[in-house]
Amino acid sequence: MTRAARTLVRSGDVLLHWIDGQLSLVRLGSAQRIPVPTGAIHVLDAFSQAREPAEVAARFGRSDSEREAIAQTIADLERIGALRDPERRYDELYFDAFSGLVIHETMLRDSPRLDAYARAIAAQVRPGDTVIDAGTGTGVLAMLAAKAGASKVYALDRARVGEIARELFVRNGVADRVEFVQTDLDDFNPPERVSAIVSETFGHIGHVEGTVGALGRLARRALVEGGAMIPTALEVHCAPLSAPEVYRARVGVFAEPLHGLDFSMVRRTVMSSARSEECIAAETVLAAAQLANRHEFLTDDAEVWERQLLFGVERQGRFDGLGLYFDLDLGAGVRLSTAFDQPATHWHQTWVPVEPMDVEQGDSIGVRIRLSPAARELRKIDLDVHCGVLRADRLDPEYRSRVFVR
Repeated sequence: MTRAARTLVRSGDVLLHWIDGQLSLVRLGSAQRIPVPTGAIHVLDAFSQAREPAEVAARFGRSDSEREAIAQTIADLERIGALRDPERRYDELYFDAFSGLVIHETMLRDSPRLDAYARAIAAQVRPGDTVIDAGTGTGVLAMLAAKAGASKVYALDRARVGEIARELFVRNGVADRVEFVQTDLDDFNPPERVSAIVSETFGHIGHVEGTVGALGRLARRALVEGGAMIPTALEVHCAPLSAPEVYRARVGVFAEPLHGLDFSMVRRTVMSSARSEECIAAETVLAAAQLANRHEFLTDDAEVWERQLLFGVERQGRFDGLGLYFDLDLGAGVRLSTAFDQPATHWHQTWVPVEPMDVEQGDSIGVRIRLSPAARELRKIDLDVHCGVLRADRLDPEYRSRVFVR
């Protein structure tokens, strides 16, 4: 089958302005200004509809050198987010956040995360192996792979962290074996299949950051048969909660006037927003957590899943939320868990509000939950929640909501 030629289209979130005598690209919602060549105006106009880069270069270039220069301009405009693949959802501001050290500092301080990955890499990467670190950031996992004996590590990241990562490679004596590549995971093809792929590109509930599907595609394209996938699987777990203090702080404040002003309409927005800012106390759990989904990276393609769960209430309380967390099966018997009763990680857990329902010990709570990528933003997810107390084969009361998670 002949593969269709790649096309690009102008991004809708960038503007061109003359600033101090220089044509600059300005991204909406950002103070970032990027100088671009004057010819970029005509190039961007040509991509008002999706077109092939070669077609545009041929249209404006009268010689081979001019066409090469235009092709380079097109590549530069795609790199900074002014042109995009119309088949993909981009969030350049998201990648910008990973281009400095602040966000990486938080992850490097996460001892449970780093310790688990270090054990898994040491157990599965062998001397002479070729490894991909997908979403390398500061390159810590790539360097751990090199330390375990890998002869070549491709450190991939879409964010502009190459300068930071390369300096760390030099400082740690692995620059001869670790190569930083600024790329999307879906765009990378190594010269030959690799022995292992390692990745920690997981946000809240594991699925935020939108890389679950891309990691599977990368593994099937680039990993040798029987090679190590670290992690091999992602599990999402769910439990009903009674956390009145959390509910009151997050939702209940809008039930009363604020300085005599009615802000009750804000409550609807709060009820559709999950929170992952702090750890959920284990004592707020009304029933033991259950597995909602297990995603095997080497075999699963689906980025959407739905599960029905039935919980037996273990104590009297007021059911006012769902708690979600994820575990990573890192292989070689190593697991990284973000459960309520495990050492805290930078992910915490995710609290999803529901309309409060009084429950008694022995009651049954029914939950149907559907997870899917957000329609227009790759790095966020939607949860469709349907839950209630099961009475005579029906939910009473019954609650439905669509919840946004980022």
